[in-house]
Amino acid sequence: MREEERNLIYRMAARNPAAGHEFFDRWDRRIKVWIAQHAKHEKVEEYAQEVWAHLIAGNWLRLLQWPDSLWCFLR
Repeated sequence: MREEERNLIYRMAARNPAAGHEFFDRWDRRIKVWIAQHAKHEKVEEYAQEVWAHLIAGNWLRLLQWPDSLWCFLR
């Protein structure tokens, strides 16, 4: 994970709204592309919303536990 991403996650964990928007802008398309590779086309938006709901409801610091291989895959 790049230091830039790590800092962004810490800012989100501190409830910085601008950081949340930046993360969404950076990752929404990547998440949807990944979902599209693993699910039916008509489910992409639904599943993406579920991912965001889980992330927003949870602890942003859990993202720091994602393996580097996943971060690299989502780039």
